[in-house]
Amino acid sequence: MAENVYENDDHYDYKIGIDVSYHNGAINWQKVKESGVDFVIIRAAYRGYGKEGKLNRDKCFEEYITGAHSAGLDVGVYIFSQAISEEEAKEEAEFILRIIKDHEIELPVVYDPESILDAVARTDDVMGISLREIQNYFAA
Repeated sequence: MAENVYENDDHYDYKIGIDVSYHNGAINWQKVKESGVDFVIIRAAYRGYGKEGKLNRDKCFEEYITGAHSAGLDVGVYIFSQAISEEEAKEEAEFILRIIKDHEIELPVVYDPESILDAVARTDDVMGISLREIQNYFAA
């Protein structure tokens, strides 16, 4: 099987990026930039696993977006979703838009629903078709 290689291939333009959340701790953004990273997708918010599914702002969002921009990196944001209804997807969309309204964002807002394999998640009983409908509602 052929390996996909995009470097030095005139058919492709590519940029290198990373995603970060408070789990990454303190970040030296200048070193990130010097390492060849062009952009960062920063977690702005997440919905908790618990029954109530509380929405939370990422503890490091402000620090990260300021540092990334100071280093000259393009920024996008994401929300880690545990929405189980269209209403919750709308709530998540409104929540992240409030968080980023005063910030320059060069890249998209990303909706990040994930399967949780090592813990009980509030989305465990959401069927695939329903999850797709929830995701579509967030994007609307």
